[in-house]
Amino acid sequence: MLERARHFVRLAIASYGSLPWVYFGYSFKVAPLNFIRFNSDRKNVMDYFQLRKEDMVVWHFDKRTALVPSYYIIRDPKYNALCIIIRGTFSITDAMTDLVCEYYPYKGGLVHKGIMDNARFVLERSGKDIEAAIKRFNLRTIYCLGHSLGAGSASLLCSLLQDHFANYIIPATSRTKQQRLEIRAQLFAPPPVCTPDLAEAWEATQTAFINENDLACRLSYGNALDLKELIKVAAHAAVDPAYDGLPQKDKTEQLLRVVAQAQKDICEAQDIPRLVVGGKIVYLHKTCESTLVIPREASFKEGGGGGGRKGGSHGKKKEIRLEYADRAHFTAIPLRANWLWHHFPQQYDSRLERALAWAKGHQAKQDKLRCRQEQPRSSV
Repeated sequence: MLERARHFVRLAIASYGSLPWVYFGYSFKVAPLNFIRFNSDRKNVMDYFQLRKEDMVVWHFDKRTALVPSYYIIRDPKYNALCIIIRGTFSITDAMTDLVCEYYPYKGGLVHKGIMDNARFVLERSGKDIEAAIKRFNLRTIYCLGHSLGAGSASLLCSLLQDHFANYIIPATSRTKQQRLEIRAQLFAPPPVCTPDLAEAWEATQTAFINENDLACRLSYGNALDLKELIKVAAHAAVDPAYDGLPQKDKTEQLLRVVAQAQKDICEAQDIPRLVVGGKIVYLHKTCESTLVIPREASFKEGGGGGGRKGGSHGKKKEIRLEYADRAHFTAIPLRANWLWHHFPQQYDSRLERALAWAKGHQAKQDKLRCRQEQPRSSV
């Protein structure tokens, strides 16, 4: 799953264009060409992912029209699937889509209207191209991908495509059986786009990756109103004469208790529908585990041959792990200094890489331990 996610997040990063692609540290060899060749963004995608001309199905990047998404569609040769990649917020027109945050009824629940308009545009404009590509390449899977705003659009597009192709049957061949078209979504830093009932229904086909303190995954109209109320409560409590004369430490503790109680009351009130992230949530977070740390100044003993390193000590090594998480944990806005940094797309790629390295190392240790346990003991 992690290797596939790393590949897909790079497809999402490439949607931001060749210059951000180079800035984030990918494919420096392409940088000089961007100044002399036309359609450099599209050619950069084709070069890096080794696409043929016929693999590029749709390339739609509109820099002028508001409420219109930028996206591209390819046949991914690595997984032999059709990938629809929608760009995240990268311009004023994209920001206008974010601001159209009124609720829209959908399948008995509510969704973010601006992002739903994005998803509908992709289906209405490129639905025939998608169906033609499935038949031409004999594909059995569609992946909807994106980062940030693009991830939210991909989530809703996945649901729209499942309805659009509900009766689409892939005919049997000499090697495969007849089956329905599989439509999935992998989302990176997705914003809240739907009510909890819809989010739960999409868990089987959508996977949402959230990087620790990423603000965008918690920012919705309802949560923003909650934050405004908490700020008002904190401001009133800060000037309350009842706390005059208290030491600063005690006053701070009292203010935190007041804010915590206010947050609890707001959550229990449920007077405003709150949108959440759709699909099954995979939470990327930093953890520490005990490991043997060799000091930098460690050196070989002076004098005669052999020698050895100075003794190391046990310390804490930071690792990136992932786990499935309850979406209820992402309904409040955290006040963290790194909440914007954790949203950057290259942070998702970097953390997925570190999580993959940890998973491989952990699996190797488990295999080694299993082999030792299975070895027959020598008779005395």
